[in-house]
Amino acid sequence: MIQELPDLAMQVEVVGCPTVCLHCWAMGRPYQAMPLEEISWVLHEVRRFCTTHQLSFTGYPMHEVLAHPQAGEVLVLFQQLWEVAFDPLPTTGVPLATRPDWREILAPLRSYCVPMLWFAFHGTGEVHDCMVQRQGAYLESLRAVALARQAQVHTGCNLFLTTENVSHFDQLVADLLQAGMESIDPCIYGFTPNARGRLTERVRPTWQEVQPILAQLDALPVDDLVRRGWREEVHPESWFVQQALSGSWPAEPEKAEQRLIWLVCRPNLDVYRGDAGHYTRRYGNLRRDGVDDILNRALADGACSHEELWFTPEQLLPVQEVAARFGDQKSQRIHDAGSVRHWWLDCARRAGPMKQQPGRTSLNGSPFVGCRVHAGHEGRTTFSSRAWSRPS
Repeated sequence: MIQELPDLAMQVEVVGCPTVCLHCWAMGRPYQAMPLEEISWVLHEVRRFCTTHQLSFTGYPMHEVLAHPQAGEVLVLFQQLWEVAFDPLPTTGVPLATRPDWREILAPLRSYCVPMLWFAFHGTGEVHDCMVQRQGAYLESLRAVALARQAQVHTGCNLFLTTENVSHFDQLVADLLQAGMESIDPCIYGFTPNARGRLTERVRPTWQEVQPILAQLDALPVDDLVRRGWREEVHPESWFVQQALSGSWPAEPEKAEQRLIWLVCRPNLDVYRGDAGHYTRRYGNLRRDGVDDILNRALADGACSHEELWFTPEQLLPVQEVAARFGDQKSQRIHDAGSVRHWWLDCARRAGPMKQQPGRTSLNGSPFVGCRVHAGHEGRTTFSSRAWSRPS
């Protein structure tokens, strides 16, 4: 039987990023590559454990796979052993633009079932470079787009709108199209409840800043589903405050309520509960402490929602309560529902204890409950790579 969601989700930190993108939920940064033999061993061992315990599983290689010296082999391992779909494959583009063997990397991508690379852009020139903390990154990323098209690999990107790039939006789009970009998805940063996420809030655009370019946004080469999402899911903070206080909060992505065993395998094979770049409880080292012991400890802790990696159950207050205390009824800063709610929850956490009262309910209307293990299921599912790469 294949269940709708996996029981265990593990991100494996196989290689670092050449950039330090300030918006990045995965907290990318440079670090040394994990040897291919170690990656293969981890994937085989986790699969063996999950099969033995009748757990479904999924995962993803982090952070910038194309920076790995054996990038192609890494992709094949995750496809064959964990059935990971790289459609599309997220990248900054910097590794392709700076590797002398870029042809050897790009040529077999289609045979690896990687039909599209997915980039992220934050502005032109120094505006982009500043957001990714690398001088020259904008030109490198544009070069990578051109190289991909030369190799007949499709390209798409998140174009993040900020207070700093709306004034040169036309030039940014022109540069992307000239480089060969085929799909341009306009986005707003999703708030990540940490120091880097708070820093990025300074460039969150307002509705007044975006309104003059709405026609251009509608004209971008992107599928109708994305265009409809931009129109229907993104609103000023003041709109969300009204929705929360009136009891008509919009539906959020399923990830907010998924209860999984969220794990991260670090480059040294330490395993933590958490997300890439965000590590909570350490379970031990796969080599020194043994795969079975470590994963059994994770099973004993049970599953949790993705939000409980960032907030305790007591901190996950009803949206009406945090909106009333921390929502700005005049703010025109643009969010989606999950982003603005996480902003309010983070404000509440930093303001001090504000505990949930007995009988109060969570966002989906159900009482908060403790973590529990979902076991006894066969089969596995995979997350789309675009879901990992896009803001949550």
